Amino acid sequence: MSYDPNGEIKIKDDVPYNSYMFLIPSLLIIGLTNFFYNKQVKNTNITVFIAIALNFCWAGSLIAISFMEAWVKFRSPLVTKQIGVSVGRRVFYGLNLIECTLATGLVCCMIILNKVRKLNINIPYSMYSVIIVLILDVVWLQPNLDLRAREIIAEGTSKSTKLWIHFVYVFGEIVKLASIINNGMFLTSLVN
Repeated sequence: MSYDPNGEIKIKDDVPYNSYMFLIPSLLIIGLTNFFYNKQVKNTNITVFIAIALNFCWAGSLIAISFMEAWVKFRSPLVTKQIGVSVGRRVFYGLNLIECTLATGLVCCMIILNKVRKLNINIPYSMYSVIIVLILDVVWLQPNLDLRAREIIAEGTSKSTKLWIHFVYVFGEIVKLASIINNGMFLTSLVN
């Protein structure tokens, strides 16, 4: 944040919210999937264990950030609303990056299990729902929340009346967490 001579506050936009933010880590995971696909690894449990690890890392990240960090920081008497929102922008950008990378890895594991190992597993609907909620989160919800956050950082309050968007976000996070837990139970049932 900087001040110009006219007394206006300018925010350095160092958190690029766009749908391409997860491209590089996802390409890395897709490359690893291609490697395993071509190597035809015989032990299916390795892929299942990787999928379980990715799934529960995702659940842990979601619980730690969305359900703890977000509201705990505002309870501190020394954290102003502007500082809390500014930190939140950074934290949720990082969470989205991690979530997109873990989701890509999880989808790649499911592709390996279905195509390479020919297990013909029926992917649970919770897998689809978590991916759909994540896409809506990254493409629509987070950019709108980011605009609101930038207003709060610059002016101390938001002119936007889109308070409902926070409730949509919380509902989406609850759906995501429930779906991730269901995915974890499904994946643990695949261990031989």
